[in-house]
Amino acid sequence: MRNASGVLWVAVKGWLDALLVARHGGHAPGARVRLGDGRPALVYAVGWGEDGPPVAYRVRELEPGTHGNVSRLVPSLTSDVLIPAADCWKTTHARGAAGTSP
Repeated sequence: MRNASGVLWVAVKGWLDALLVARHGGHAPGARVRLGDGRPALVYAVGWGEDGPPVAYRVRELEPGTHGNVSRLVPSLTSDVLIPAADCWKTTHARGAAGTSP
């Protein structure tokens, strides 16, 4: 099967990533995390090894919104970073502080 790019493949990958994260742990697509240096980011894809939990995450950094979403953090459309799983920390919802690693 050829690895074709496009919306249909991304949709299936997101569903499969969420299913595997539920089984092996880690951060599902859409999760807010903090990078090793404290910057906030949003997970949009999960990198897998041959077995076990995620080995990396493809994230987009969060930046202050403009226009209709002022005072909110929104995904940057210009950042696309692959981060090792050990460098992604869960963000707590109440204060947005760094939590513990998965």
